[in-house]
Amino acid sequence: MLQKYLRSLNKSINRELARDYVNKAKGHLSLIQSGQLNEDKKRIEMKVNEFKKNLKKSLNELDKYFDSIYNDLEQHLSEGVKESVQLCVDSTEKLIASNTNGRGFHKILAALCKNYGCYWSKNWDVIIDLNKTLAKHLHKHIYYDFCQIFPVTGKTRKSVYEQIDQFSIIQSDSACPSSDILYHIHNFIKIEEIKLKAALNRDIVDKKKEIYSSIQITIVKEMASCYQKAAAVKGTGSMKKMQDLLITTVDEKKQDMFNKAKMEVLTRFKILKRDIKSALQDELEEAIERSQSQTSEKRQKDVSREIEELDRLLEQLPD
Repeated sequence: MLQKYLRSLNKSINRELARDYVNKAKGHLSLIQSGQLNEDKKRIEMKVNEFKKNLKKSLNELDKYFDSIYNDLEQHLSEGVKESVQLCVDSTEKLIASNTNGRGFHKILAALCKNYGCYWSKNWDVIIDLNKTLAKHLHKHIYYDFCQIFPVTGKTRKSVYEQIDQFSIIQSDSACPSSDILYHIHNFIKIEEIKLKAALNRDIVDKKKEIYSSIQITIVKEMASCYQKAAAVKGTGSMKKMQDLLITTVDEKKQDMFNKAKMEVLTRFKILKRDIKSALQDELEEAIERSQSQTSEKRQKDVSREIEELDRLLEQLPD
């Protein structure tokens, strides 16, 4: 069943890459074809200015979206910090408390400290993760936000994927250009947008993982020196000393540690916003400039037949 699923996934990815490649080629051919046509330069300049104006407007709308999502995320992270500070010591005490097999648990606790807060048995039937336990309240409070911002499937009206899909410098009132050259420029811009959005949506999946995992990574960094000290404890009463050291450190670091985890999430979210905006602005500004400069170049080869061939290829590609 896994092999069947992976084959299907691989075919889907290959189809998507093929579609992106054909679309990219079609966009370039449309731009070349626009150089074949004689047109009033003033009309072209008006269309280019319209694209620039729409880009600025769309980027402002994207700003508003990210600011709204950021405020929600900050509020829920603050609630998570408060709950984490209140409950982290009790959670730590329960997790690392000795069971009836004191000798066996001593080895588990030593392995947990040696592995920076995580222990797993050889057959993975027992997993003890102090970092995950400490991060759970922060994760709980942003879980709904993440489901809304980064849904696996479906629409939420707060999804970053939806915002990118809706982003366009081609407005509805300019969807049907009245002249051939404007049609080809319009087509080139549209294909550049499709290609850029597909690349951004792929990148966002990785950024989502980085943002979510940053909470636990921050906790590991804050607790690292404690784990090292606890792992070095030896001799009589070492298990109690390790337990006390872990509990005391969590208690001492809790406010600063969870605030740092909160700020790390928010910082990475700001970076996500910056990267998305920069990519959209830079790539589309370049596309606009290329569409404008193409019309001032000398007449080039007629590629209308090649464009028709690519249209047929796109129709043949399965969805």
